[in-house]
Amino acid sequence: MPFKMRNPALAGTGDREKLDQRRSVTRENSPHEVCPQDVIARIPKSRREEIWLAVRLFNGVAKLEVRIYKLDGERNWRPTERQFAIPKSALLPLRDSLLLAEAHL
Repeated sequence: MPFKMRNPALAGTGDREKLDQRRSVTRENSPHEVCPQDVIARIPKSRREEIWLAVRLFNGVAKLEVRIYKLDGERNWRPTERQFAIPKSALLPLRDSLLLAEAHL
């Protein structure tokens, strides 16, 4: 099956190049640098890494960001690409799952 038939965004537009790029969906996140006052917790992971919990806006919705930060050569904390965001609705099930996991350790 041709690509344009499988992709609903391209239905009826002809060639793939004719897709109106202005209608494409983009992720709008606040800058990667987290201000110190936005950080809720810093959890040591190793001598050179920490897990930072912070509240950030993702597409206008506040979510809990969990990101690994690493010390650079100048002893400054820099964000890595290892991160994920948790919506408010998932915090209670996550907390319950972490308590259950702790009981098994």
